[in-house]
Amino acid sequence: MFNVELAAIETLFDALSDVAFFVKDRDGRYLAANHTLVRRCGLRSKQELAGKTVLEVHPRSLAQTYIAQDRQVIELGCTIRQHLELHLYPNRRHGWCLTHKVPLRDEAGAIVGLVGTSHDLGLADDHHPVYRQIAGIASISASTTASRCA
Repeated sequence: MFNVELAAIETLFDALSDVAFFVKDRDGRYLAANHTLVRRCGLRSKQELAGKTVLEVHPRSLAQTYIAQDRQVIELGCTIRQHLELHLYPNRRHGWCLTHKVPLRDEAGAIVGLVGTSHDLGLADDHHPVYRQIAGIASISASTTASRCA
């Protein structure tokens, strides 16, 4: 393994307005993020996001789901692939994303955090008639992630 410059990776993801990119430490604090995620959190700069947890920058209902996923990745070493979930779009309205999270390991193989992306699907928001159906499916999917991961 080798050390990488997070700023260079952030710069690549800054060009993608429909992808939120993030790196978190073992305690769930943001170490790196792209501008898309910063805007979704209602912040103006990456510095405002650095060191904060999802509970500090997302609505509690969404944050609790993100924390549960992060714990699976960090404590169990799971990889989460193409997980359908609700996110906040830049206008702070709910929208659907496919999320990917993988553990980050140090040179000895110990998990030191995670890296992830959430790609916008541009699907219906909470005012669309099929919103509740999609939300129900995503809720069931979230509850079965732990059993697939363990």
